[in-house]
Amino acid sequence: MACIWPSGDDKIILSIDFNLIDFAEVNKLPLHEFDDDGLGRTITTHIYEKENFPVVFMKHLQAQKAYVDIHIDSSCINIKEWEDLLIEKYFKGCLVYFRLSDHKF
Repeated sequence: MACIWPSGDDKIILSIDFNLIDFAEVNKLPLHEFDDDGLGRTITTHIYEKENFPVVFMKHLQAQKAYVDIHIDSSCINIKEWEDLLIEKYFKGCLVYFRLSDHKF
């Protein structure tokens, strides 16, 4: 499978409680379903934001808390800016379970 990440790797910046199937439908995005080893059935879709930067939405359907994980390229350093942009544009009023910018590594 081809890698869409410019750096070759990704990181999760947000986990949000929302309906990924409805999101894909409303935004006319393809939705892919597959088995993720050890995590079960998974659905995913992606968009390209500013300057054609990939953003992937992934939900593990059989997880105890099936939030949608938002992935971006691991080379991205302006995490909070990306989180704010995506929340403002797509996820107003949704429960944000995790923000990478809230954690120091």
